Amino acid sequence: MANMTFGIDISVWQSNDAGNPTYTFDPFIAKEKGVQFAFIRASIGSSQDNAVDKVAADFERANLPHGFYHFLRSDVSYITQADKFVSVIKDYDYQLPLVCDVEHAGLGLEIVKAWCGRVSSKLGVKPIIYTSPGFWNGLTGVDKATWALDYDYWVAHYLNLSYPVYDIPDAVKNSTTYPTPLKPWSLNNKSWTFWQFCAAGDGEFYGGDYAKHTDKTALDMDAFNGTLAEFNAKFNLTEQPDIPTEPPVVTPPELPDNTDIDARILSLQLDMLELRSWARGIGYKG
Repeated sequence: MANMTFGIDISVWQSNDAGNPTYTFDPFIAKEKGVQFAFIRASIGSSQDNAVDKVAADFERANLPHGFYHFLRSDVSYITQADKFVSVIKDYDYQLPLVCDVEHAGLGLEIVKAWCGRVSSKLGVKPIIYTSPGFWNGLTGVDKATWALDYDYWVAHYLNLSYPVYDIPDAVKNSTTYPTPLKPWSLNNKSWTFWQFCAAGDGEFYGGDYAKHTDKTALDMDAFNGTLAEFNAKFNLTEQPDIPTEPPVVTPPELPDNTDIDARILSLQLDMLELRSWARGIGYKG
């Protein structure tokens, strides 16, 4: 059984309204349910994802490791798309790689190479490439695209899993035929870094009632190729302590009956300081 670490990817589609989202995916619930990382769509073509500002802020508050991706289009220049992506994410915190999503009809290797190069030069970090075997391996010249070896890849190859899916099923961990290797990485013994293994996760279970309707809310499910310790090491992360669910029990010190009122006030003040310290530790800023 392969060692894998569980994550998800989301966009404005994980909201109540793609045009004007007011309810979005809740990363605090996801973290509680065992999600270890996420990728968030920042932009598509020359447009910003309508939910990214709120989602990015929520994931930062939840302290859940995440990266951002751009949906690359064939009908918009790579300069426009790269610059849009950079402008959207430049003020966000992120711990995971940035991603070039390659699946739009009409794309070729040159625009992918150019977009990755421009983003890399502007931000000083190398993105990774997201794509599927059926799309990528059919591109002209892919077996000789040695430049792609400079980038890790995230492969989308779905197993036949029925909704609802939770965590990483054994069928994924035990698969010997999925995902199909991608060229040129497979020709150079370089395996996948992330694998999107289905789009049948239970969105409401992991993200709350963001859709505000009774239909099933599907979610993309992903795996990192390694243990949680290997995931943390690769991306220079440290494990975060669990958020306490109950406030500390404060036991006031016993004071003799003849203690003056100033001493009692001081004791109460110390108790308040301890409670404030606990509250700040769980993110309360009031």
